[in-house]
Amino acid sequence: MDNPRKRSRSLEEALSGLSANVEWREPAFLKAISLLLGGCLAIAYLNLNFTGRKTDFEDAAALGAATTTIRASVAGYRIHCDDSRDAAECLAGVEARHAVHSVLWLGNSQVHAVNQLRAGETNATPLLFDQLKNHGLDLITFSQPNANLQEHYVLFEYLRQRLPLRFLILPVVFDDTREDGLRKGVADFLGDPPTALALSRTEIGQKILQAARTVPPSAESDTAGISHTLQERVEKSINAWLGAHSSLWASRPEMRGRVLLNLYLLRNALLGIQPTSKRKVIKGRYLDNLAALEAILTAAASQGTRVVMYVAPLRNDVDTPYVDSEYRHFKAEVQALAQRHDASFANLENLVPAELWGSKAGTSVGKGQEMDFMHFQAGGHKLLAACLAELVSDAWVRREVRR
Repeated sequence: MDNPRKRSRSLEEALSGLSANVEWREPAFLKAISLLLGGCLAIAYLNLNFTGRKTDFEDAAALGAATTTIRASVAGYRIHCDDSRDAAECLAGVEARHAVHSVLWLGNSQVHAVNQLRAGETNATPLLFDQLKNHGLDLITFSQPNANLQEHYVLFEYLRQRLPLRFLILPVVFDDTREDGLRKGVADFLGDPPTALALSRTEIGQKILQAARTVPPSAESDTAGISHTLQERVEKSINAWLGAHSSLWASRPEMRGRVLLNLYLLRNALLGIQPTSKRKVIKGRYLDNLAALEAILTAAASQGTRVVMYVAPLRNDVDTPYVDSEYRHFKAEVQALAQRHDASFANLENLVPAELWGSKAGTSVGKGQEMDFMHFQAGGHKLLAACLAELVSDAWVRREVRR
């Protein structure tokens, strides 16, 4: 007698075997649609997040959303600039104001950044400009994030030939002695023959010039390995055409910068690096930066420019991110250099009270607001401007007495 259950099981086994031998094939047009849709979504995402944006990744790494960069202007002319990209604007202002006695202030992001900026507030540069103007002095400022003393040296040699320079205001920042080399906007000044000649007269200047010769210009770094070949010319032509006809292609530097910034944040997270982490001296870089400082002091003295040097304000309501013995040695060494070269010197590390410091965006992935040891609020900039005005005024009086 036929068993219905057995017959049903046999049918299931037969169908199962049949399906196992049949390969499902997605129609080709569906694959094409999936790829096209995915490509369109990717392009839309890239356009939305990168096209038309020009992030300053130097500031992005050093600052954060709560910290604002201000580069002031007076009567339509910049009095606060970065580097070769806008130096002509500051110099044009000096000429337009018919300045007779110029004051040059060099610095890092502490000079141009304001923490928790509110409406109507500004940084120290325009405040100091107004105060020095009363003494017949004309101020311009140049600052870059994490600027090192070698960069200050190059800037000083370039600018002192173009200014009726009477005073140089120069902060010394222990953290920035860990930095090395020149960013492109400063390295550009090495192409100025008088600047290169002045640098060649010192050992550290020769080292800076030699290091710059081994680094390809950033505009050509993508093709540095195929320099002076047919492939280089073809690739440059293609890149130029795509850059002119595709906003997304032109946004590649923005994409590259975002990737590198995120890798920087990830590195800090993996290594446990925080604002409070102790930052030890990097001996070779430290010595090069101190050599650049001495070269600045020597060059300034040779042309009668008075240097007002100060230890930059530092947050002091918590343990500092420096090794105490190394930081004490640094302060003693820069003070001794100032005395040796007859420069004015002041230690302003405790100038800004705790309540005028702020916070910044996290320096690693997944971190919220963190303590900021370098940048303070507008009230701190008022204190700094007033203190520097007094130091320059005192140096001006001593200069006149000696004449």
